[in-house]
Amino acid sequence: MTNDLRGQTIALAGVMQSAILVDRFAKLHEYSESDAKGLVNSIFATDPENITDVYDGLEHIALGLTALSSNDRLSREVMTYFNAMLVLQKRLRNTPSYLNIMGSGIDNISGRLVHFPMMHDNIQMALADLYTQTISKLTPRIYVKGTDQSFLASERNASIIRTLLLAGVRSGILWHQCGGTTFKRIFHYQKISTEARALLNQILA
Repeated sequence: MTNDLRGQTIALAGVMQSAILVDRFAKLHEYSESDAKGLVNSIFATDPENITDVYDGLEHIALGLTALSSNDRLSREVMTYFNAMLVLQKRLRNTPSYLNIMGSGIDNISGRLVHFPMMHDNIQMALADLYTQTISKLTPRIYVKGTDQSFLASERNASIIRTLLLAGVRSGILWHQCGGTTFKRIFHYQKISTEARALLNQILA
């Protein structure tokens, strides 16, 4: 991937969208499959021709781009998940054994896409299991806050959250591959915000 602001902004929007969807699902029990689909697609897009292919089109990360382009305050939980996923992508990249498990696991799950659609519970649970084997063992551990612990404890609901977190870490790795750094994210945030607005205008055009 090239070192460019556009790529960094798109990937960062993927991380942000993951954080927002996790927070909405945990607190409001709202799950938008259309908003999640591009993120899940990113997990399987291991050799994309360009960064928009990763999410199967910019329109699938519009929610994340909107958050990056806006001055509206996001909840403390969203920002906690967002920052944690960016730390975890670095920890994962520095743990070759987990990267190997991740790579072979994604290859294995990809084979099931012949029999199941990408958003099928079977695929979501397999991705969630892959998250449990790897990312969940790294620090910082992400503790998702919700309004109903029994809702979060449901196997299906937990698998949706873990899959979204896995996708967020995947976007974080993509952000790094596009030249993203903590310095740029903090000190060039206005440039990222402006680029996010320009990308949203492309979607609406």
